[in-house]
Amino acid sequence: MHDNKYHKVGIDNNAGINMIISCNDIHGGATNTYGNQDQSAIKETICIDNEIGCNTMDMTENGIYVIGFLQGATTDIKSNEFNHHTYGFHIGQNSDVVAPQNYKGNRWFFPAIVPGRNAWHENFQISYFVNNPALMP
Repeated sequence: MHDNKYHKVGIDNNAGINMIISCNDIHGGATNTYGNQDQSAIKETICIDNEIGCNTMDMTENGIYVIGFLQGATTDIKSNEFNHHTYGFHIGQNSDVVAPQNYKGNRWFFPAIVPGRNAWHENFQISYFVNNPALMP
């Protein structure tokens, strides 16, 4: 992604079923001004039973952005590397597409760019994302 102003998404998975997004190195533009909430290294929209793993992401508004409501769907997010993002792992409003995520090896190397968060669910009351430090190796 050469210029974040024009390149909105590195990998855009829309309505994918049983897809594997793995081993990608996605970098936003060096002149990223951030602020475009849709701009993402990886964007999952209304997907079922996908795996997003072993990806390295840097200099995008969102590292991984998951949006869309599918009750009971499971998307496994594991072993990803998040670098400079406003929102490293972002689950959108009315999204319910992530399986329970006990320790899966996702790593954040830098603090989120203010006012962001390294991991954020816009409506955490319906989230299946579970962080259980007791299971960390």
